[in-house]
Amino acid sequence: MLEDRSGNIWFGTTEGICRYDAKAGQGKKFVPIAITGNFMPAVSSNNYYNDWSKKNTVWSMLQDKNGTIWIGAGDGMYCFNGTVFTRFLDNKDLINTAGFHLKMVDCIIEDKNGIIWFASGMLPGMEGICRYNGKTLSGFKPGGDGWIRCLLEDKTGIIWSGGRHKGIWQYDTRLPAGQALFNKFTAKEGIGCPLLADKNGNIWFGGEENNKLENVGGIWCYDGNSFKNFTIEDGIGKYAVWSITEDSYGNIWFGTRNTGLYKYDGKKFAIFSE
Repeated sequence: MLEDRSGNIWFGTTEGICRYDAKAGQGKKFVPIAITGNFMPAVSSNNYYNDWSKKNTVWSMLQDKNGTIWIGAGDGMYCFNGTVFTRFLDNKDLINTAGFHLKMVDCIIEDKNGIIWFASGMLPGMEGICRYNGKTLSGFKPGGDGWIRCLLEDKTGIIWSGGRHKGIWQYDTRLPAGQALFNKFTAKEGIGCPLLADKNGNIWFGGEENNKLENVGGIWCYDGNSFKNFTIEDGIGKYAVWSITEDSYGNIWFGTRNTGLYKYDGKKFAIFSE
């Protein structure tokens, strides 16, 4: 989901985009948005080109500082300027010597310097982390991991990444691009992907779902020095967490895997699901 600058809500679905036009007067409604245009054929990278890409499933969205909406779809990356769609890789001025395809991108972020970062998902993705500086696409595979689930930037300029197989990594955007690399972040066993950098600078992680480990699952919070694990005793079960967001009042909301929606007000958890 994405809220744009006009207050409209964009939804990525298995059938493309659906947008809720919040300022359509009394006729507020959901409108299907077709990704159409004079595109070059998408590059097929492997034999896993299945219905997810054929149906143009939307996996991720971002509106950048210039107002462009980036859409990570099954068959590649698209941009919408408010009027027309373009396929990002069709840009003739783009330098893409590594031949990235940007299929099924799980997450897109824009850092404080205006750099766009793409987290490549499962096949036909598996390209790791791609970085776009306005001219050139470059890539990283932290620990050799091609499947990156999450990216976020904290208030100090650190990019946090969470991979499918090789854990949590950090990239310092304050360093020159030629010197900055993704470095392994040493954390406690059982911590999942980084999902939120809150207004106070805390990093929130989802817990890994692993019955072979004790004290896993639930929620982890890192304040820069120590970790806090929130579990059953705090009012939230040891569940896999798929999404976290912070509202304007500082409450933290957690979406779990099949076990409900929770809100944390800084003191206690409340469940909002029947």
